[in-house]
Amino acid sequence: MREITINGKNYKIEFGLNAVCLLEDTVHQPLSAVMQQISNGVLDLRMTRAIFWAGLLANHRGMTLERAGAILDQADGDYPAVYADVIGELTNSFVLRIMPPAAEGEETKNAEGTA
Repeated sequence: MREITINGKNYKIEFGLNAVCLLEDTVHQPLSAVMQQISNGVLDLRMTRAIFWAGLLANHRGMTLERAGAILDQADGDYPAVYADVIGELTNSFVLRIMPPAAEGEETKNAEGTA
């Protein structure tokens, strides 16, 4: 979870299972496709707003897409930093979902080439 500040107000961004499922339902794409768009740099504004909205849901009950867009509008010059924080949190969530942390000692084995 990350906390971001927009126009003097703090918002907690978190992408749990429910947030990711709602994001997928909203954009009609699996998370892997969303992540591919992010890596290709081809996100449109609807996708950006949907990602921000989904990240707000766990900690800001009743958040709507329209309200999420209005909050982003208030970011003004801070928009690139807000965008980077939100995408960073989604990316961390995605990586943790597809690549669970290595068991203790496993990283050392792999680094030594013994695994």
